[in-house]
Amino acid sequence: MGGGRRPVRRRRDRVGGVHAVQPKEGETVVISGAAGGVGSLAVQLARRTGATVIGLARESNHEWLKSHGVIPVAYGDGVVDRIRAAAPSGVDAFIDTTAMGMSSWPSASRPSGSTPSSISRRPRSTA
Repeated sequence: MGGGRRPVRRRRDRVGGVHAVQPKEGETVVISGAAGGVGSLAVQLARRTGATVIGLARESNHEWLKSHGVIPVAYGDGVVDRIRAAAPSGVDAFIDTTAMGMSSWPSASRPSGSTPSSISRRPRSTA
């Protein structure tokens, strides 16, 4: 495979995170890099499912996110608290389009404390 194909495959795989977590109406999904090339596609796909989308991005991109129905949250110190404030009922899934990971993600969403990779989902209730 030529070197030129890898970036396209990586973008497709990261946008595929929306399909992997299968967000549903009423659920909340956090997407990092939400205003980037991959993230901007991921937030639009997630919004089409009816899920609430929280987009992690620089403040300079917050207006764009709002215009697409996304709740913008800035990176930096206190990001977990900002995510909790934006999603008081918790977060159902996290999609990291930056491939940098977010070690604090479990503390924002799940009591298990497990560390997710670039795509993570809280188990759905079977009740």
